Amino acid sequence: MTLKNKLAGGDYSFLRVTVGAGASLSGAIELNGGEIVGFVVPTWDSAALSFQASNDNGTYRDVYDKDGTTETKTGASTGNRFIAAPDGIQRGYPWIKIRSGLTAAAVNQTNATTITIVMRSLA
Repeated sequence: MTLKNKLAGGDYSFLRVTVGAGASLSGAIELNGGEIVGFVVPTWDSAALSFQASNDNGTYRDVYDKDGTTETKTGASTGNRFIAAPDGIQRGYPWIKIRSGLTAAAVNQTNATTITIVMRSLA
């Protein structure tokens, strides 16, 4: 689902993706060429955010930073907050999935959790 809004400094849209109950990885979401500003994470089982990305919505790969470390946002913890997007995931990927936890330590969520992705138009 996409919602659009004009805020100071540009056009923003809000995409929603769900991590299902008993799962740690969201479904895929198309970013439509925008820049990820951040994530609104509701209350959830304590976990960091990590990401998978794809250029074709077929093969997804874990996202790493320039030093070879899994790209994460540990600020997620128990949620109920806005989390700024890490540099490595902000642009360049047409499709992403959001993981609860790390690549090697995913955290299954007790309840389905919908995360809002805040996007800024690059046009």
